Amino acid sequence: MGSSIAWHLSGDPDFDGAVTVIERDPAYTRASSALSASSIRQQFSTPLNIHLSRYGIGFLRQAKEVLDVDLGLREPGYLFLASPAGEAVLRANNAIQRGEGCAVELLDPAALAGRFPTISGQGVALASHGIANEGWFDGPALMQAFRRKARQRGVEYIDDEVVGLAPRRATLRSGRTIEARTIAPNSSTRSAAACSPWVSVSAV
Repeated sequence: MGSSIAWHLSGDPDFDGAVTVIERDPAYTRASSALSASSIRQQFSTPLNIHLSRYGIGFLRQAKEVLDVDLGLREPGYLFLASPAGEAVLRANNAIQRGEGCAVELLDPAALAGRFPTISGQGVALASHGIANEGWFDGPALMQAFRRKARQRGVEYIDDEVVGLAPRRATLRSGRTIEARTIAPNSSTRSAAACSPWVSVSAV
């Protein structure tokens, strides 16, 4: 997430600042980007998550052109199974998803067996299948592409860990502190990162 934010922010024409990523695990051995299943779905219970995922799938499809990386994106869909106790929730979620234009279908046990004969339907009252815009991709490759492209845009990476946060100060494990200060638009002052066009930080 940090490298994604850094890449997006550093490429925003309305952002007039500099960006730094504080990375406690520079080899990404424990990072969720390296350990997750790296999948994407539209089947959420809130419109906001659905819209975020819709942006995400569109971005992943353009990764080769935008980030110069092949993510091996596959879109076979997601399949959720509900017991009788969860059937009402699955139906309620489906109504929200369809209201947001998601390509999803509900399958009763007979339809589930016909579509996915290798899946046991024992205890299943209802299934929800996403028939488009859902699947998986190479998450570590995406993360490294964000990191590489962010650095090309001038983003600085510091191998350290934030151990304390205050409204205008971050303390790192190394003992270094980073302070934020508001600066005027179009000021020539530049240093490390922040998340506002008019905020810069300086190392103390």
